[in-house]
Amino acid sequence: MSKQERFLHVIESISEWSGKVVSFLLIPLILIVVFEIVSRYVFQQPTIWAHELSTWLWGTAGLMAGAYTLRYQRHVAVDILQSRFPPRVRGITELLATLCILLLCAILIWRGSVEASYSISIWEHSSTAWKPLLFPIKIMIPTAASLLALQAIAKSVRDIRTITSGRLAL
Repeated sequence: MSKQERFLHVIESISEWSGKVVSFLLIPLILIVVFEIVSRYVFQQPTIWAHELSTWLWGTAGLMAGAYTLRYQRHVAVDILQSRFPPRVRGITELLATLCILLLCAILIWRGSVEASYSISIWEHSSTAWKPLLFPIKIMIPTAASLLALQAIAKSVRDIRTITSGRLAL
């Protein structure tokens, strides 16, 4: 295995691992929602925390699943035209799209880090009745963007291979 292949394998293993780990957030999410439904409608005792916590878990799962989704090329795509292009042209269009992803990730890492740092520095709390600290969820934005950027780098290497070889790189 070449150094480039090892590099791609490490990145894709990170995406795989993070996607599988974050999938386990769905278990407490389901339990919290069921708990809230039973509390609210069976016992007429709604919680002040369940809605916000379930939103955070769902948001975290959605953010953190980005790299895993890109690794398996499962993001929504309209490829009616692109599927008809020769491999080199497809590689170019894919590389351009991947560069857009990297630009978005750079912005999310930069601004997300600024927001997370600020949130930590002032010990920012939510304005809801529950008032949890906000920095844990704000840290997820640059973290998820970093994982997505890593996977986008691996994808761009594969896109460049497609462009140079004229064959679709897997």
